[in-house]
Amino acid sequence: MSKITGSLLSVNLKNCSKDDIIEYFENGWQLYETLMSCLKSDEDYYRFPNPLRRPLIFYLGHTATFFVNKFVIAGVLSEEDRINPKFEEIFAVGVDEMSWDDMVDDHFDWPPISEVWEYRKAVHDMIIEKINTTEFKYPIRFEENPTQWVILMGIEHERIHLETSSVLIRELPIEYVEKPDNKDNKYLYPTEIFGSEGKSPGNEFITVPAGPATIGKMFSHPLYSWDCEYGNDTKFVEEFQATKYLITNWEWLEFINAKGYENEEYWDEEGWNWIKHFKITHPHFWVPIDASKYQLRTMFEIIDMPWDWPVEVNTLEANAFLKWKGDGYRLITEHEWHRMTGIERPLPTKEENESNMNIPEKTLEEDPATNAELTKFYNYNLLYTSSNPVNKYPPNALGFHDVFGNVWEWSESKFNALPGFKTHNAYLDFSTPCFDGKHNVILGGSWISTGTEASVYARYAFRRHFFQHCGFRIARTDKKNIYESKKSLNEYLTFHYGTKSELMPYEFGPSSAVDFAVRCAELALKHVESLRTENNSTIRALDIGCAVGRSSFELARGCDEVIGIDYSNSFVNACKELQDNNTLIYQQVLEGDVTVNREASIDKSIDTSRITFQQGDAHDLLNSNLGKFDVILGANLIDRLHTPRNFLKQLSSLVKPNGFVVLTSPYTWLEDYTPKENWLGGYYNENNEPVRTLDTLKSIFSENNFTFIEDVNLPFLIAEHCRKFQWSVANGSVYQFNNNNNNNNNNNNN
Repeated sequence: MSKITGSLLSVNLKNCSKDDIIEYFENGWQLYETLMSCLKSDEDYYRFPNPLRRPLIFYLGHTATFFVNKFVIAGVLSEEDRINPKFEEIFAVGVDEMSWDDMVDDHFDWPPISEVWEYRKAVHDMIIEKINTTEFKYPIRFEENPTQWVILMGIEHERIHLETSSVLIRELPIEYVEKPDNKDNKYLYPTEIFGSEGKSPGNEFITVPAGPATIGKMFSHPLYSWDCEYGNDTKFVEEFQATKYLITNWEWLEFINAKGYENEEYWDEEGWNWIKHFKITHPHFWVPIDASKYQLRTMFEIIDMPWDWPVEVNTLEANAFLKWKGDGYRLITEHEWHRMTGIERPLPTKEENESNMNIPEKTLEEDPATNAELTKFYNYNLLYTSSNPVNKYPPNALGFHDVFGNVWEWSESKFNALPGFKTHNAYLDFSTPCFDGKHNVILGGSWISTGTEASVYARYAFRRHFFQHCGFRIARTDKKNIYESKKSLNEYLTFHYGTKSELMPYEFGPSSAVDFAVRCAELALKHVESLRTENNSTIRALDIGCAVGRSSFELARGCDEVIGIDYSNSFVNACKELQDNNTLIYQQVLEGDVTVNREASIDKSIDTSRITFQQGDAHDLLNSNLGKFDVILGANLIDRLHTPRNFLKQLSSLVKPNGFVVLTSPYTWLEDYTPKENWLGGYYNENNEPVRTLDTLKSIFSENNFTFIEDVNLPFLIAEHCRKFQWSVANGSVYQFNNNNNNNNNNNNN
């Protein structure tokens, strides 16, 4: 008997024979039974690997009863011909859709495990008999061949549980598990794991060009699919970037060392409650040796930590990691993942679909579920029993590794019905209970994904707290920074350094709105001089969002050290040129393409050596080793940030005791800059009450030990050309930090 390691490929429903289907069934059935035989004793089948799931005896019986129950629904089997009605009731429904703080409260009188194995043998023989006696018509389709379809439904369903049961076995204490015995098997369940080559390779972002992406397939496609995979959701995907590799265990260790599991700031409410409830301190399959060393639980053994393998975490953990990494980092979307695969999947025309033709064979050639050659490029189909180093296999055409296989990838996309969705009469609730906004789509398959689970079309989803063999990579949308344009640079140089007549050449215009940057600095300096004492002789200022630097230069009149930070590289370069030369020539637009040269200049009485300009992100100030400041100025900044609350929460760690924060903003909230859920004001709350930004600011600062001092109105003027101006009124608000603890440390300027 020739032996085969791992899984066979999916069958082609256009032309597969009965023998093909029987072999495909036997392959999945035997792999599942071999996996489930890895428990050392009968008692171990009754243990709960996870408080949210049933014991493994349920899953051993479940995949067999599924065949019987679906056969009865489809009319393949009569009620009278059921094999064991009691089993087909108690093993029918799992508990996979529970909230993390629910617990299984089982009162089933589970049968002896030997009876379940005997039951499986009877069901196996019945399935073979049904395949042999069923008249097969081709192509086999979703609605047209109910008997044939439910046979394939049962086969693919068992392959799903091959994977989900492997997760549960991995959750059992290692003393209850052993490597399975393959000696009498035709289809070998692998017991070999990959090695590790040490620390993970350097991760970098790869740009994926903009273009269309299609989720879904037509009902004529020649592979079995679940209801959620049919339909057509085509969208244009903007250019984005994603990491070359999946995030590794080594990269995750940095998060642990940064106290990521201890810092509530990185977690949303659901995640932090989950952390506290289960006292989570590390990924689920990590095994701590001591406070700083870890091993990894694989299927059948505990090994030294393979730092170059992908980390396996749930969505709650992944999102906390992304928040820790910084603003703009996120999970991929489902459409973006399809762009990352590099596989073009044109849908058939209406005529092709109606004439039983299929989508181009190129799709089958590029689909891991149907092309054995792709096992040279991806770790899937159960050729091994573990993950692999993220750089083990070659990249795809776009440069990404492990787009398929190794571990699934969490996405930020919520599970949904595709346009054209319909349920199958034999399984009405496969997908619909999960269309609740609480399930995130996972993509790409893992090392144990077989059958159509490994397909490019596969769509599965789990709640955010669930564990699978699932990791993630980082994505970001690198939107063009409008502040890097020459036009924007010239406008801001005019805004900061233009004279009264240059900014507003008309006597009837609002001339009081000029010199806005100077007035912002004066508001800050008004409060800071009182802080100069023998113990605090060096007054430090931070100008965050300094633009082209006028406020930073003005702050140097009364501060000994000033740091100006802006996200725009061109703005920072202009600041440095002014600092070096005291002047800078720029162009002010008069009309259309007609410009006039202007000169920005710095008052020679200002000691520009006191100032340091640098590029930086207002969301990520704490990682820049800036020290602490007597005054922090954020002029017209907060309503241009993605997550202004995150910026504000950093400030208590950056300001000295009794120091000040000065903010100005016209509170122009726009979704182009700030998602609406992150606005600090300008909306109605759940009680239909207006929320105003200044009130929110006072509340946030109060929560962080600041006292509100004053607010003032500051008009400002931006000249687009000599006859078009933006006149606005910023609200300036001042807050003083109250924390007097550790004065000696906080007065340290380093």
